[in-house]
Order: sequence, then C-alpha cells, then structure tokens
Amino acid sequence: EVYNVGGSYIQLADGRYMEYFEFGNRTSGLPVLSFHGSLRTGWSCVARDRPEWAAMDLWVICPSLPGFGYTDFKPGATLAEYGKDIEQLLDHLRVNTTVVIGSSFGAMHSAAVAATLPSRVTHVGIFATSIPFSHLHIALQQYADRQHDLNHNQSEEDGQESTVRLKHKYTLLQVTGWPLVRDVLGFVSMLFARLFSVEFTLPRLMPVDFVHLKQLWGKNKTEVVLKVLSKDAVRSCRRGWQGLANWYRLLHAAEWGFDLNAVTNSGTTKCLLSSGLNDTTLHPFMQQYFHTHNPQCQLKQYEVGHLHALMHLSDLLSMLIAM
Repeated sequence: EVYNVGGSYIQLADGRYMEYFEFGNRTSGLPVLSFHGSLRTGWSCVARDRPEWAAMDLWVICPSLPGFGYTDFKPGATLAEYGKDIEQLLDHLRVNTTVVIGSSFGAMHSAAVAATLPSRVTHVGIFATSIPFSHLHIALQQYADRQHDLNHNQSEEDGQESTVRLKHKYTLLQVTGWPLVRDVLGFVSMLFARLFSVEFTLPRLMPVDFVHLKQLWGKNKTEVVLKVLSKDAVRSCRRGWQGLANWYRLLHAAEWGFDLNAVTNSGTTKCLLSSGLNDTTLHPFMQQYFHTHNPQCQLKQYEVGHLHALMHLSDLLSMLIAM
C-alpha cells in the first residue's frame, strides 16, 4: 500500500505550482520538512519513511523540489529564492516553526531554507551535502593541507622523510564528474527499469552502499525500499530533464545566493551535519568545509557511502530533535 500515496498542490504567488506530500499527526505532531535528493520527489519521502517514523509524534511534510515530479521549475532561480516558496507552503499549512532536514540535493535546500527563514526553522539537518561551486577550490586545498599534515606527522613518527605523497588527490573533475556520469546512467537505467525491473538502478550504481543496506535491513526490506526509490526515480522525470538540469546548474555553475555562515543564525538554529566517509558522490571534505563555516553544527560521520542518511535517517532525526 506504500504506493497509494496521493500528493497535494499549492499555487505560489508567481503562478507556479508546488507538489507536496504529508503524513503523521497534523494536529499536534512536531512539523518536519523533509527534502529529497536528485531524481526523487516528495512521494518517496512518504512511501519510504512513513513505516520507520510511524511511532514518532511528527507531522512530516515532503515537497517535491522544483522541476521534479509535478512541481513547476523557475528558470534562473537561486537556492535562496527557494526559501520564499517554502515560506508560502508553511503559511498555507499554518506552520509557524519547523524542523528541516534534507540529504544530497535536498541538503542544499535545507541549508537554504535555514539561512533564509531563520525565524521559521528551529532545527536543521544537512546530510551528505554539496557546497557552492565557487568554494570547491578552497575546500579542496584545505582538504589537501589536512591530508599533508596527517601524512607528515605519520612520516615523522615512522622515521620516514617528511616529503609526502598525498593519499587522496581530488581534482574538480573527479569531484564533480562522477555524479554526472552516475545520474546519466541512472536515467538510462530507469528506462530499462520500466520495461524490465524496477530494482535495476541502485545495485549497479552504488554497489557498496547496496551491500551495506542489505546487511543493515535484510534482503526483504532492502528490496521494498529499492522498489520505492526506483519507481520514484521514474516519477521524478515527469517534467523531463528540468529538475536534473537545475541540480547540475546549482552544483557546478550557479551561486547559491546566501552566506554559508548564515545557516545556524549565529547558533540560534540547532544544526546537525552528517557524511559518509566512503562517499564517492559528494566527498566528505564538503561536509568538513561546511562545518568550518558553521562550527555550531554537530558533525556525525558514518563508515558507509552517500546513502548513509537513507540507512540512518530515523537516528539522525532523533539526534537532531534532541539537540
């Protein structure tokens, strides 16, 4: 029955429509805005997470991001402008303050909403996030310097020469190229998935994470979640390539439109960051860089990959709410 989940719509001030899904205790539950990742919609948030969160007294609201599902896309919009869309959604639902969470592409949006709507956001969870493209050179250099210091100290302890060859060398192409290849292959695989098997995508594109999922959840639950994600990947392309094109524009070209330092509102907004130490999609140095701009945030790290938030979302949400 997880597939029989209907969405709702709100018309925004500029005439566009936003699709959103919700579940939980709308009367007295704690409002939680949950933003999905790339090639997803708010539907998978509801279909995937509702069983795990059923025992928690929450009102979970899952909007489909611009260009994905049935949410209209606004050409040229910045992440900061997305906060205005969410403000209208909160007003429509009569939500004064809320917890905000997001992973991957959704993490960028949760950060934007926290930075642009500080009076409406009490807690923000930013899981497996990227950083603005213009910051990548600085972040890479900081990461390289840290690796150099670590290897230098190790060399001195071992009595070796202090000249160190970095273990991890990441160029911009290595950092940003794989997500592009992965999602293009993912889109092609979705076409095959509609004809042959909806469980086609994840095991082939993220095999390490898939193994961890099976170890954590067992075969049956993993297959159910995988089916939800695969179906929603197809659903996310109702608007064609708009959502995916916007993802790459924000990741590789456009500025986000807000200061990273503004996310925690000078410490007023409680913040939790998380990263997978084996993430090959958005390397953990991005979360470390984000943390340097928001030292008030707690940083949780997992010995898995990009899908760590999918595996541990309930725990992350519980940690965030308890802050």
